[in-house]
Amino acid sequence: MTLRPERFLRQLPLDISLWLFCVGLLAVHRLVFLFIYRGELEPITKAGAIILAILAGARFDAVVASTCILPSFVLSVVCVVAQWENAAARVRRILGVTFALFTPILCTVSLGYYKEFHELFGPSAFGIYYDDAGAVTQDVLKEFNIIPIILGTAAVAFIAQWLIRRILRSQRLRIRTGDPAKPRGVQWAILASAVAVLLASFYLSPRAPTADRPGSEPPRDEFLSKTMVNPYIAARDALADHFALANESGILRFLPDGNIRTALRLLDIDRPGSDDLDSCITRHAAGPKGAVPRHIFIVVGETYDMWPRLPKYASLRLTEHVQVLADSGFYLTSFLPASDGTMLSLNTIITGLADAGLVTNYQKASAQPYPSSLPEIFKRLGYRTSLYYGGFLTWQRIGLFSKAQGFEHVYGANDIPHATAANEWGVDDQYLYDFILKTINDTTPTFSLIMTTTYHPPFSVDVYAKGYPVREVPESLRSVWGNTVTLKMLGHQWWADLCMANFVRRANQVFPNSVFAITGDHSHRKFINGRPGYYERTAVPLIFYGPSVLSQLSFPANAAGSHIDIGTTLIELAASSGFAYQSLGQDLLSPRSQFLGIGRDNLITPDFEVELADLPKVHQLHQRSLPSAAPDIRPLREIHDAIHAISWWRIRHGAKLPPETQTQR
Repeated sequence: MTLRPERFLRQLPLDISLWLFCVGLLAVHRLVFLFIYRGELEPITKAGAIILAILAGARFDAVVASTCILPSFVLSVVCVVAQWENAAARVRRILGVTFALFTPILCTVSLGYYKEFHELFGPSAFGIYYDDAGAVTQDVLKEFNIIPIILGTAAVAFIAQWLIRRILRSQRLRIRTGDPAKPRGVQWAILASAVAVLLASFYLSPRAPTADRPGSEPPRDEFLSKTMVNPYIAARDALADHFALANESGILRFLPDGNIRTALRLLDIDRPGSDDLDSCITRHAAGPKGAVPRHIFIVVGETYDMWPRLPKYASLRLTEHVQVLADSGFYLTSFLPASDGTMLSLNTIITGLADAGLVTNYQKASAQPYPSSLPEIFKRLGYRTSLYYGGFLTWQRIGLFSKAQGFEHVYGANDIPHATAANEWGVDDQYLYDFILKTINDTTPTFSLIMTTTYHPPFSVDVYAKGYPVREVPESLRSVWGNTVTLKMLGHQWWADLCMANFVRRANQVFPNSVFAITGDHSHRKFINGRPGYYERTAVPLIFYGPSVLSQLSFPANAAGSHIDIGTTLIELAASSGFAYQSLGQDLLSPRSQFLGIGRDNLITPDFEVELADLPKVHQLHQRSLPSAAPDIRPLREIHDAIHAISWWRIRHGAKLPPETQTQR
């Protein structure tokens, strides 16, 4: 067999051209991304930092480009021993055209995804997979000017594939670089160098350059760090994280040693000799603190987040109605949602288990109620349990899941009068609350979980006709207004807030021995500009209201919490002394030395909030200074990880614990 390295050298310029084309197309996306979302750049960011970020992003583009050309490059190497040059050319052309057609589509999707979630791709992408495809599609059609976007994307894809075809047919790239007269040593050296460079390119960026990646050095401007990653790398990392949690080794995400008993010991609830997880998380109620509530309502407002309640945004008048209730009830500002998606947060509120990345409502184990499930516990306490959802019960299996978890009665948009006036996400909150008041009676104690839908796309309510008074951007906000939202859209929160306040007042009048826990499912993904603070884009409120029940109580001064604590707090209000129940939450109405709110990859204390990553970042709360001494994050993170590990184990493996000496991986 005769070795002919010159045949490889004739293919090499074509492979290099395809590689450069891929890098160039991704670089164009980065520049477009920077231009569209330039308002998110920090004001102090200099041009030099932007240039460095663009150059750093080329490292990740190189990984994608090398992956694309790998099949044709391998065939080019094979040409050394076989006459496969035509095959290499065909494969190269297919790869180039496919990349040219698909990349503009992926980039367009990532630009739209970023507009909603502020990242190129992430865990929320899998929430969309489980979501109502029809409703999501209608939202996209209404929120985006979809026809020009489709036409523009198609035009870019057409031009890109035409360009790569032309490049790969170029006669200038068919020069006989493999001159047999050249020394064979030189030819082999070029071949070896090309192979080495290609292999090295795969190790330029094993993970995206953000603060939660080990060994990375992201730029100080958080937005710039996001521009460094192209959609392919972002999608790859999101998939890797998602499937890592879903498989048997998912517990390693929270416990490096893989031993679930480590988590129990960290929370000081391990029971040596016991192999039952449920017994470890069992606690006994202290007994009522006052009048036992006859009717308990948890009201979860769609996107009912914290930032509109801050004084500097008061001129928008978005939450003034419920704020009156908060002022006469209990109002907790150091509070986090369980996750960043509606159903993920509802999963935690319903089951009492943290969002450990398993999409609980789709797990087979969820066909039976978890012992920590709130409706199941309140049934044992003698309450009639009901779920009221303003949307449709087929969405994310919420109807089937809620019934499986112990709700005796489950109502959705189809059960509510005026459903014919509903949009694709459900009925207006006004009709939902009217239906609830007509459904509940005082013949038996009730526990009700309410999930609203009004403050959700497509934002179809005429809020000005309803009375929203703000028609121009307030003077105090004009200097920071970024045109990322409209007043009409924000007015839907004003309307949702008004409907909520009216419902609470009416329900408390009809059922005076009631208690209401009001919170939001997650923070809004849209803000008045592109630079909300970390607290502004993560926190939600918690309001307790019920004068007859709560008159002698209050939140402790050092209280902080999250969704997982709502159920525990309400159970302790209603249960008799010694009542046994399972919970991972804390009673927010009982004093303790340290309160800690546990979110998904973040946590909150009365004094600061922590963004959890391999290099955790401490953020200040609104109008509060950070502690003078850097807080010790390690024990706080251990509690966060332990609660998520226990939740992961209970959902994935059930109550059975491994032997005390056995490490589970």
